[in-house]
Amino acid sequence: MTTIRFATNSVDTDKLAVATSRLLGQYEWIAARAMTRGVQGAKQAIEQQIFPMIEGGPTRWTRRGLIARYAKRNDLRAAVGFNYDQDKFSKDVIDKLSDSGMPTFKGGGVPSGRYMGIGARGGNRVPKSFERQLRASGIIPANGFVIPNKNLEEIDTHGNLPGEMYTQIGSRIMGLSTPGSTQNAPRGPGSRNRTARKRKESDYFVFSSKRKFSSKELAQATREVGGDSRLARFILGGQRQAKFIARRVGREKRGFEPVLWFKNNISYPKRFPIQPVAWKEFERIFPVMFRRGVQTSLMKRRFD
Repeated sequence: MTTIRFATNSVDTDKLAVATSRLLGQYEWIAARAMTRGVQGAKQAIEQQIFPMIEGGPTRWTRRGLIARYAKRNDLRAAVGFNYDQDKFSKDVIDKLSDSGMPTFKGGGVPSGRYMGIGARGGNRVPKSFERQLRASGIIPANGFVIPNKNLEEIDTHGNLPGEMYTQIGSRIMGLSTPGSTQNAPRGPGSRNRTARKRKESDYFVFSSKRKFSSKELAQATREVGGDSRLARFILGGQRQAKFIARRVGREKRGFEPVLWFKNNISYPKRFPIQPVAWKEFERIFPVMFRRGVQTSLMKRRFD
């Protein structure tokens, strides 16, 4: 989704109506009102046509993130789209302000303009805060992402895990830069009381495996590094490579299940035709409301 901005020259308007409004000295007022009605209609169209396309339905955060800017007499610009970041408006939205004139945002959350923009234009997903911390900790590669296991009971209708669960996972695998709920629980036998139970109840770990290689490959690599077989194994990929994050399950916590899968790149196709829907409704409403404004001004002039 690219920036959706509306201006008075964006729509093919009746030239006679425009000329009449200028003769009446009411062009700016009429245009501002018509643009505002057009943006209101575009916003409503997005709610009615785009929101039902969202799997599981839009969250309250997504609904609140759909904002609009209305035109004024001395500023004939209008816009509608999704909030991007506090007082900033996404390049993928129409403009900056909500109906109250203030931006809507959620501290620590992913701005709705970020994920709705990707859904509208397609492309690679931006890493979340949790993923950036895992990258910094070296748990996932510099271009790594994590994807929740859709079979977990904690998954909601939108395919997401609770935020506190990410904090718990990150703290247990020592992947967060700030202390978490169980990060300080001892790894060894440690306390037999509270901290030991705390660790056992939330035991997450990074599952890793070794790449297999043939004895012929090992012999050749060993020769190339001067006979050091341990170094040869490392060069061949015998070091452990992270696959996913798992948690202990089952009787005595002896089994495990994947919680977060690792993936190097996440790309989304275009899913939400936000621009076409918004433009179509604006182009339908604006000319009608402009002509109606001219007629109203003429009637007032006639009886003044």
